[in-house]
Amino acid sequence: MIAENKIKPDCKILLAEGDRFLSKVISNKLLRRGFCLSLANDGLEAMAKIKTEQFDLVLLDLTLSKKNGLEVLAELKKDKKLKIKIVVLLSLSKTSDIEKIKKLGITDYIIKSDLSINTLADKVGELIK
Repeated sequence: MIAENKIKPDCKILLAEGDRFLSKVISNKLLRRGFCLSLANDGLEAMAKIKTEQFDLVLLDLTLSKKNGLEVLAELKKDKKLKIKIVVLLSLSKTSDIEKIKKLGITDYIIKSDLSINTLADKVGELIK
């Protein structure tokens, strides 16, 4: 197997994704690209990690359990000292959700049904340069 080009391996990414299969697929791709990755399976775990660790980027699913992605974003916006790039992973392209997340200060969003794992990994590489 040929190793893929590594992109800024010293960065740290939090993947907060409730779908374990998708989380595994995304994390495998990012790890093969050389990124340092931490995983969270629900919103409470994501917030705990964000408050205790330094991340360059957060990939945040809106449909997390225990605390959904909108609640996580609202909490991050209240805490002005947390300046993290956030890419939201949306299940659907609902205009109302997109408007809400943009108001909460996200960096970008990706609609999961349009997701190409290679494109996602490329976007992550671009955002953390």
